[in-house]
Amino acid sequence: MYQNVRCPPIETVIVTVNKHSDILSFLGRYDLGGPVQHVESLGAAGGFSGAEFWRIETVSERWCLRKWPPAHPSRDRLEWIHRVLQHAWKEGFTRLPLPLADSQGATFTEYEGCFWEIAPWLNGEVVDRLAAATDQLAAAMETLAHFHEVVSSFPGSPRIAQPSPGLADRYRLLHKMINGGLDEISRQLSSTSHREVVERATVILEMSRRRAPSLMIQLEKMTSINLSWQPCIRDIHCQHVLFTGTQVSGLIDFGAMKYDTVATDVARLLGSMARDDPSVRQQCLLAYQRARPLTTTERDLVECFDQANVVLSPLNWLQWLIVDGRQFDNLSLVLQRLDELIERFPSQD
Repeated sequence: MYQNVRCPPIETVIVTVNKHSDILSFLGRYDLGGPVQHVESLGAAGGFSGAEFWRIETVSERWCLRKWPPAHPSRDRLEWIHRVLQHAWKEGFTRLPLPLADSQGATFTEYEGCFWEIAPWLNGEVVDRLAAATDQLAAAMETLAHFHEVVSSFPGSPRIAQPSPGLADRYRLLHKMINGGLDEISRQLSSTSHREVVERATVILEMSRRRAPSLMIQLEKMTSINLSWQPCIRDIHCQHVLFTGTQVSGLIDFGAMKYDTVATDVARLLGSMARDDPSVRQQCLLAYQRARPLTTTERDLVECFDQANVVLSPLNWLQWLIVDGRQFDNLSLVLQRLDELIERFPSQD
């Protein structure tokens, strides 16, 4: 039907420090444990958010410098994210990149229209989901449960149970797709010049039209359920979990964090790492529940979120690529992401 596109390795560029005088000037407000030896540009580091990253090295320390994209997040939102991470750290969850405060006590700085932050470089490697061992998957789920446990006591979390905002977002998106969105993607697909995108879009649209009606009924039912809210990562997947051997050494990228039900995170990580293997999914859920038991409603929501993600995640990509005309630096990486999403399509309905 189409060929999988292999993503080329992320290119890094090591530069002498005097070629990055602007970055060095910015870093001068931080105590990095010594003078900067070199700066390594990581570009987008394989992500799609528009953020840029650099690895900063001193004689004894390594740091990650992050430049947030201009439109995301807002100042208030980033301050809130940092407060949640600080709370998690104080409660004993230290497997995360806690932003470093500068000489004025600020954990991020606005420079040239963007927010910048620096955090310790976390050791560990991303494990290919196809090569991941079951104990690694279980460790990832258990780590997520520990994170949920410590941030559940974050001050200011809503006290009144409410429907999940993440599930409501999916309901609205699916409603939009059923009522003209799918047809709009189909119309504009004819003018798309990338054959690889067209091939994948055809498969995605066919599956979506079959699955959308039953999914709509399910979402309509589940979005009426009141749930406890707490800080949730909302973009936790296999590329954001670092391992040292079989142990999780860190969780990274909290830029999408908001209040929601923990089911959104469980579904996202479970779908990314365990995919559709019933035995592996069961073991992963048991690992999560050893640290934080799920209610019957939360378990039902995990399945609902997961099924919605299977349909809506690829449609989001088609909306960005075909209708909105968003440009991405690495099309091969985008095609690889689409292939991974298509792999979860059921062989038959």
